[in-house]
Amino acid sequence: MFRTERVLVFACLAIGLLVCARPTRLRAIEKRPLPDFTLIAYDGSEVASSRLVRNGKWLLLYVNRDCQPCESILRSFDRGEQSGVGSRLVIVVGGIRADALAGVAQKYPGLAAAIWLADPERGMAGTLRLSGGTVVIGVADSQLEWSMADAGPRFANMMSVIRGWVLQ
Repeated sequence: MFRTERVLVFACLAIGLLVCARPTRLRAIEKRPLPDFTLIAYDGSEVASSRLVRNGKWLLLYVNRDCQPCESILRSFDRGEQSGVGSRLVIVVGGIRADALAGVAQKYPGLAAAIWLADPERGMAGTLRLSGGTVVIGVADSQLEWSMADAGPRFANMMSVIRGWVLQ
């Protein structure tokens, strides 16, 4: 009986670990141009996706308002652990109005070099078929190259990949 109990407990723990330890979803996506969508700047002006394009490699980070894993990821960038990344980062906050965007950005002074935009109606998320709380998209010039979604606490493991992408 005691042995059966131990086997059952071990099996439950193993299943729990397998479920909770799902790998970060870093995936190649079909290379394609950045599609058309419109975001909102601090001042309420519209910003077309074509105005986001930069030369070289950069990151498009989509976070949702009041999302704890999103805040953890922003803090990891904000702490300066990834120097040089902020200037190659476009941060889009979904579900927030332009007048609230400045308050969010002010929480992360280390990301002052990043471009902050709002996606109040989550139009960008719909166009790119984003799901989950946080999505990081690697972009080369105007081409979508890869994405990572819902890394949560495992995001720290991916920071070297992210830094390598933008600082190559």
